[in-house]
Amino acid sequence: MDLNTAQIVKPSDYIKKETVKWLHNNYHYVKNSILTNEQRQKIKDNITF
Repeated sequence: MDLNTAQIVKPSDYIKKETVKWLHNNYHYVKNSILTNEQRQKIKDNITF
């Protein structure tokens, strides 16, 4: 285990990243959602916001 590369991760950032990843992989749920076009595009591009 290399502790020199350890990082502090905020739980909220981790959840956002995992949620965007899941939505990206299941994009059909996003198509008819209440998200804005900008948010949909970020999910499509797998960008956490």
